[in-house]
Amino acid sequence: SDRTVRDWQLLGHRIAHAQNKYPPESLMLRDLRDHWFLEGWAAYAEVVSTEAVGLAEPGKQLDLLYDRHHDVLSAHPEWAFPLAREPELPDELHEYVHYTVAPLAVAQLDSWMRLRSGRTVAELVGWLNERHGRFQGGVDLREAIATFTGHRYDDFFAVFVDRVATFPPVWRAPATREREIVGTAAGAQMR
Repeated sequence: SDRTVRDWQLLGHRIAHAQNKYPPESLMLRDLRDHWFLEGWAAYAEVVSTEAVGLAEPGKQLDLLYDRHHDVLSAHPEWAFPLAREPELPDELHEYVHYTVAPLAVAQLDSWMRLRSGRTVAELVGWLNERHGRFQGGVDLREAIATFTGHRYDDFFAVFVDRVATFPPVWRAPATREREIVGTAAGAQMR
């Protein structure tokens, strides 16, 4: 039922926050531009956890977020903000950014990481937790991702975080080396 799926989503969300936000692990991000990742990871965990236990069709929840994102921006074009500005957004935008835009960005990051390094965002969060959790001091997310994967993601952050982004639905046609994700000033596209 829809209630069962929502219960599993909330469980996945809370477990993800136990890894990145709440005591005892309490991962602290040094750069406020990357604060979106804390809620984005938790909302993305809702998606992957319900898919993993067979309660949701793969990609369907991301499709719903993708459609919601475009519907909201069509109705409220003034709500188009870079994720990097998440801490300074008006309160009425936080729910939309946290639960719609940020998980789409995490899905993008996961796709880019798989393509470049074969690593996943879930693996990254576990690694971050081991090295920087439990109030061990703030971590620079961008540098940590580069260290973890052996690759820089400045292009990802430039396209999807530091400016207003459009998100190609990478979960529909996963990137391969032949079908690489290309960033542009207007967003990103698959080619």
